[in-house]
This record gives sequence, C-alpha cells and structure tokens, in this order.
Amino acid sequence: MQQSLTKSKDNIVKTFKTTVQEKSGIIQGTFEGGKKSSEWQEFFPHGLDEYHQATMGNIEILISRMVAASAAHTDELGAGFAAIWTTIQTNYNSARSLQQNKKGEVGVARLSVDTSRLPLELQWCKNLLYIGFTYPGDPETCATFFDQSLLKNKKINTNPASGTLLPDNGKMIFRGALLKAGSSFKAKTNTPAGGFWLYSAAAAKEAFSGSGLYINSTTEITNISWEQIGGKKSFLKVFNPNQTNVKFEVEVVN
Repeated sequence: MQQSLTKSKDNIVKTFKTTVQEKSGIIQGTFEGGKKSSEWQEFFPHGLDEYHQATMGNIEILISRMVAASAAHTDELGAGFAAIWTTIQTNYNSARSLQQNKKGEVGVARLSVDTSRLPLELQWCKNLLYIGFTYPGDPETCATFFDQSLLKNKKINTNPASGTLLPDNGKMIFRGALLKAGSSFKAKTNTPAGGFWLYSAAAAKEAFSGSGLYINSTTEITNISWEQIGGKKSFLKVFNPNQTNVKFEVEVVN
C-alpha cells in the first residue's frame, strides 16, 4: 500500500513535468517578447530546466508557482489553462496526504507490535532462566520444554527408535511432545538370548530403578500402556541389564 501511494505521487510529478513542457509554448506565444517577457519570468524565473530537474524538495514550490502565475493571467491564458495547474496541485496534495497518513499508520502499528512483544520477550527470558536454574547441568531435561522438532533432531524422537544397547547401559529414545497421554507402544528385540527394559522417566538422566516392562521376545509386543512402563512421564528410555549387547526396536503409537 505504501509503495502504491508513493508511485501515485511520483506519477503526478511526472505528469506535472510533462505538462509544463507541453504548455510552455502557449505561455511563450501569448505574451509579447516571449521568453524575454516579464510574464514569462513569473512562470520560469530560472528557465525550463528548473522544472525538468525538479525534485521532491522543490516540486511543491514549482507547482504553486504555476498555479499562482496562471491565476494571475486568466484574462490572457483562460480559466481552463489555470484549472490544469490547480487540478495537478489538488491531486498532488491528496496523494502526499494519503502517503503521510499511511506512514503514520505503519508507525503506530510498529509501535503496537513492539509494545506487545516486550512483555512476551521478558517472560520468555524469565522462563529460560527458571528452567536453567531448576535443572542445572541437565540440558536434556531443559530441552523438553522446547519443540525439538524445529531443530530436526535425528537421534531422539525418531519413530520407531532402534539400535544396540551395550551391556548394563541405557538410552533415552523419546521425549516431549511425541509422548502423549493416549499413546501406546510397540517393542521387540532382535537378540534371541537377551532382552531390555522399557520404562518412563521424569528426568533425562534418571537411572533405571527396576520398574518398567522387560522385553525379551523377538515377536513384537503391541498395545503397551503407560501403566506397564511406569506411568506417563516426560521421557521414554530403554536399559540393557545383560552382559552382552542387545538390539531393540520401540515405536510410539499415537
């Protein structure tokens, strides 16, 4: 909209310059002495080049001069000639006024946005500091308060999750928004001689406490509920209690 109003004003200026060039011959021919006449000087005290080279800094002065000079010589040039310049002046003033009003609206809108953003940004900073203070040295738990999908995390929340667990080792496989109250799970191991624990945790670094569901079947176990793995919490983890490597596969069903 702002660009359109600027273009409208520029077009009026272009029309003014073209009209001056076209009508200058009428002025020259109407008054005795042509370009040397005093009347010509009223219209063009610095010659036509002043109009050809007009800028936004002096265009209003030049338009006003043409309006005043033509009004002063309506007897010689006619009322219609004077009306040409008053029309251009009216159009220019209207376009300029609309443009200035729109600039004001944009300024007010920008101020409104800035005013609205300030409390949100302050609250965001408070939240960030609170999370860091509450979970110092635990970036994985802190990360659950943010939409990790925006970071395209490929290691966690890849559904289904699969991999190999080292002996007496665990791993977090799901966290945050992927884990919903109504979720159920599928799980299996591809290691016939071993199995793994599937359990929920309240913190990313929470160690396995012996509670959860032990998966020791190469046949996929379906419809696993939150209750079977420790209740609805923020993290889903797996743990290998064996002395050999164990392969696992777990899927969240939403």
